[in-house]
Amino acid sequence: MSKIRIALAQINPTVGDIEGNFEKIISSIEKAKKVNSDFVIFPELVLVGYPPYDLLLNPDFINTSSQFVKKVVNISENIVVLLGAPFLKNNGLFNACFIIQNRKIKYVYKKMFLSSFSVFDEKRYFSAGKKMPLIFNSQLRFAVTICEDIWEGTSPVFHNFSQKVDIVFNLSASPFFAGKIERRKKMLKNLALKTGAYV
Repeated sequence: MSKIRIALAQINPTVGDIEGNFEKIISSIEKAKKVNSDFVIFPELVLVGYPPYDLLLNPDFINTSSQFVKKVVNISENIVVLLGAPFLKNNGLFNACFIIQNRKIKYVYKKMFLSSFSVFDEKRYFSAGKKMPLIFNSQLRFAVTICEDIWEGTSPVFHNFSQKVDIVFNLSASPFFAGKIERRKKMLKNLALKTGAYV
């Protein structure tokens, strides 16, 4: 794997404020470009804010989100953008990551393992994705996951990619709780050991 520079855009989006979140996304992409980043990674559902709850049931809200994804595509030259946003396909709505490069959507990854606890009732709104492919570009082999995709021992990321992937990206958004950081570190360490990849 060649040397690459990754920007982590850990912005604080506002639920429902797609235009305001878009402005933060644009700013982060421009900052990443200025330091010659190869990738810029955003959180889960960053464009609409997390969790968006019943806003996801509003067709106009989903359409607006889709229009702003296109605006992100238009400024993606010379960088790979991993953008969390809803994705509507064949009457199914997905919690997705758009993999964008050089003004094109290269792939849309759909979250496989949906939350179904406490206030995070994703199964009420989203369909589950079916595939977790290994993605290639000129620099590396990588896999994209979203939050709970790395929590479940049955996830393909633990079984299909051993020694085959350079980096596993995980887009997440969830509230803070005591002990969360250490718990997440342990989870990510386990994934790195299983795959032999950077996480």
